[in-house]
Amino acid sequence: MDIYERLYKIYPNKNVRNRVEHIQIIRDEDIERFKNLNLIASFQPIFTLEKELTLKRVGERRIKDTYRFRTFLEKGIKVIFNSDTPFGAATLKNKEGKDFNGFEPLLGIHCAVNDINLNKGENVTVKQAVECYTKNAAYANYMENIYGTLERGKYADFVVLEEDIFNINTEQIKDVEIFMTVIDGEVGYIK
Repeated sequence: MDIYERLYKIYPNKNVRNRVEHIQIIRDEDIERFKNLNLIASFQPIFTLEKELTLKRVGERRIKDTYRFRTFLEKGIKVIFNSDTPFGAATLKNKEGKDFNGFEPLLGIHCAVNDINLNKGENVTVKQAVECYTKNAAYANYMENIYGTLERGKYADFVVLEEDIFNINTEQIKDVEIFMTVIDGEVGYIK
């Protein structure tokens, strides 16, 4: 943030969409700075599964500063989710008893909406999590006019799920299967 502050003094255009990747740990006093700099927060929700590693590296006293999904959204900061490297995924099994590979967006949504985070109370709604993976991610990449939502004139890139993740127990989201993928209006996969 210090670097962004210096850069913005030289180049005051705050209409750029700079982001901070892996904003997993942040102090309260820096969240307001983050917002004032109009930065985008990029989180990897599956990292919340790495509880032992997080405790070992961060320590109990700093857990309150980790994975602040809800806090960032409540402060009006643009948040995006992504899968990154599949760390932590092996701590959960899918419904067939196999390890997740970690890149599954539904696993990330599961992690973001259920209160499995060591920093309790930072979970978000299913709608917020989906928007962080879709609408907000398109915005962060200057592509909100062609991706991120299903609207006339945009690329028809979407998945059809076997269950409605907005109307099931959130603990089941990680096990929902993809029925179909559509890319630019063409079926790419069908079960």
